Amino acid sequence: ALVVGIVASYRSERGKYIYHWAFERTPIVKLLFMGSSIASFASAFAVALRSGLPVLEALEVAERVVGNRVMRRALEGIRADVSRGDTVSNSMQQYPVTFPHIFTAMVRAGEDSGNMEEMVENAQDYYQNEVDQTVDGLTSMLEPVMIVFLGGLIATIMLSMFLPMWGAMDAMG
Repeated sequence: ALVVGIVASYRSERGKYIYHWAFERTPIVKLLFMGSSIASFASAFAVALRSGLPVLEALEVAERVVGNRVMRRALEGIRADVSRGDTVSNSMQQYPVTFPHIFTAMVRAGEDSGNMEEMVENAQDYYQNEVDQTVDGLTSMLEPVMIVFLGGLIATIMLSMFLPMWGAMDAMG
């Protein structure tokens, strides 16, 4: 019933938003979830900018690509701010959990230099590397745990086979 409830709640838009909000604030999950969300956003945003779209339309395209519901809501606010004349980086500062300071600083540097698509691509590369390193680190941490788990499982199977035989031998002797 718990699994069905979780799956059913994740299917609604509000449920996805709540789960994504929780993922942004859970320590290890945050590294993977936010890193991949930012990399996805940055990739789509950079491609849209490089293809010649204005910033507002590029933000809209990137918003549709991003699966993270919290980031989508933040991008709606950013688009509204940019349409009123604010810069993308200033607007991103209002969402420090969703857009870390490093990313916002890279976008600001791109705005100041007039080469935002290149800086956003650099940010995408940075966050993609962060995600890859985190996955590698987690994998290397899980290997010893899996070895101990499998050793315990094998020991349990062996004991379940030999204990009855030892008991029978003691009863005969």
